[in-house]
Amino acid sequence: MIHAQTSKTIVNISAGHLCDSILPAEKQTISKLSLTGTIDVRDFVTMRDSMPALSDIDISGTSVIAFTGFNANVNYNELDNSIPNKCFANNASLHSILLPTSITKIGDSTFISCTSLESISIPQSVNTLGSNCFQYCSILTNIVLPSNISSIGKYAFFSCAKLKTVTIPSSLSTINDHCFYGCSSLDSIIIPSTVKTIGVSAFCNCDSLKTLKISEGVETLQTYAFLGCRSLKNVEIPNSVNEIQNGVLFACNELISVKLPDDITTLGNDIFNSCTNLLLLIYLTL
Repeated sequence: MIHAQTSKTIVNISAGHLCDSILPAEKQTISKLSLTGTIDVRDFVTMRDSMPALSDIDISGTSVIAFTGFNANVNYNELDNSIPNKCFANNASLHSILLPTSITKIGDSTFISCTSLESISIPQSVNTLGSNCFQYCSILTNIVLPSNISSIGKYAFFSCAKLKTVTIPSSLSTINDHCFYGCSSLDSIIIPSTVKTIGVSAFCNCDSLKTLKISEGVETLQTYAFLGCRSLKNVEIPNSVNEIQNGVLFACNELISVKLPDDITTLGNDIFNSCTNLLLLIYLTL
């Protein structure tokens, strides 16, 4: 049973020593933790597995360093400046976290099912978000992506049902499969011209999506990219798009008009299936 919750600050910690720096009884009660110094995957494991009350974490004053070897019977090979895979997975208490400003990667499933996480600021140094990174963060309302991010993994924001706003940076060339699937509060999105591919089911079941701007430069809309976006009314697909795969606008029930590209090489099946209100389809040449 977890009793009184407390705060703890540790200055100039050495990597791998968080477990030894806190008494066993403290680990059960600390809700706010602030660290400076160096940390590695072993310290993240301590936070995840041995500190069940953690709700607010400040590691912005730390450097994350590499670690290779065994810890708790798991073999790790972690790089400098990388937040390890699954390091906060399923932490239902985590409310806020301040990350180091030097990190370049947030690993796979890092914050999956952190169901109390409302917002997070991702440092501008980050260029990679792993797959499933924020999946099932059900009350996450806002995310600011770094302007130089080059890769966002599949399912990164899958079923973030309260996510209302996100800006796609021009540094991305692909919006990966299922990236924003089930973000049912997302109401507008602008796809910049640098993005070439919108992946499979990337925005599937974004029920509140009313405004969609696909910029000239996008080339491929993959299968079911916008399936079930029931609030979309008007869509203009730019002339740069040469491939529209199966079911891209399937079950967009409120869709009234669609402007298709003038020249298109691949047009899939069931693109407008169950678009029961579609009145105007502008399609000039094939």
